[in-house]
Amino acid sequence: MRRFFYFVLLVPICWLCLRWVWELACESAGVKRQRVWRYLHGVHVSSRRGKRTARWLERRSPNPKRTRKLLYFYYIGMAPAILCAFFAFVGTSTRLFDPILRFGAVVFPVLALVSVVAKICYGKRHPGSVVNQGNWNAFKEYLAYLRHRANRDGVRPFQKKHGGGMAKYIAVCVLKVAVAAGVLAGLFFLLVNLGTPKTPATAQQAWEMLTEQRYEPCDITEQCQNAWNAEQVLEQAVSVEGGGLRFDFYVMTDSKSAVSLWRQYNAHIRQNRYSRPNVEFQEKLANYQIYTIEANGEYTVNMRVDHTVVYAYCEEEEIGILQNMLKQIGYFGGS
Repeated sequence: MRRFFYFVLLVPICWLCLRWVWELACESAGVKRQRVWRYLHGVHVSSRRGKRTARWLERRSPNPKRTRKLLYFYYIGMAPAILCAFFAFVGTSTRLFDPILRFGAVVFPVLALVSVVAKICYGKRHPGSVVNQGNWNAFKEYLAYLRHRANRDGVRPFQKKHGGGMAKYIAVCVLKVAVAAGVLAGLFFLLVNLGTPKTPATAQQAWEMLTEQRYEPCDITEQCQNAWNAEQVLEQAVSVEGGGLRFDFYVMTDSKSAVSLWRQYNAHIRQNRYSRPNVEFQEKLANYQIYTIEANGEYTVNMRVDHTVVYAYCEEEEIGILQNMLKQIGYFGGS
């Protein structure tokens, strides 16, 4: 979740760093900020305001090709940050986009810095350019423009457009944010529930699988119930250890208890089996979630399927054996 907030914060930072390109596009079209703001206030279809404003600038520009290039540069510069924020949102349930996010976490701050340096260099070469005014001056100019409209129309800012003054404008903004948050929550729900649910294995199936692999499994149900004070939530527990491999299989009374145990094992892995460099994988879909890590010559799996949990680890040479054991009970490679 911290990674998600990091990339969300990068969006306004990138916008501030690239804002000068938008200002330069307006300047190339021979249009002042106030004229652009007047046009934006006249565009009532909010979903197309950016596109319609860009076309309007191109039509008014004495050099449409240059204006178009600047606008493309601005939109292309903003798109990766927005996409990474979306990938980070998806990454709360799957590690599929981790390589992209690791790349973006380093590259985008560098690109933002490059954009700032480019703005400074351009401003020095063109002292009279609008880009030298800065974002704060542009903001103060916008407030002055709103006050001018209010005095001219005899109404408070935002009243003419929204018909209810600042309070209604703020209410509309809050409603839009709430709708957007609802849509994101819906997307998150769909992402989490995508995929084919896996069928939870029974303790008997786990026992038979371990026996077929020529291991001697042990029933550790009573031992775990006493050690964890979990008589009410743990139904059965099967374990085997030997030859550098350990395999524990737990059947809980419900999925809530299984989630709790899975999280406790995740914390245990972070404290005792985590190191760098490593290869991690995490996924949460349908009725299962999985976390694996390969580090220090060992491979560890923590997996929950509905109300069951598997905690297992082995040496690197036996990764194939452990994964095959999970495949036999339907936890790896299928449902």
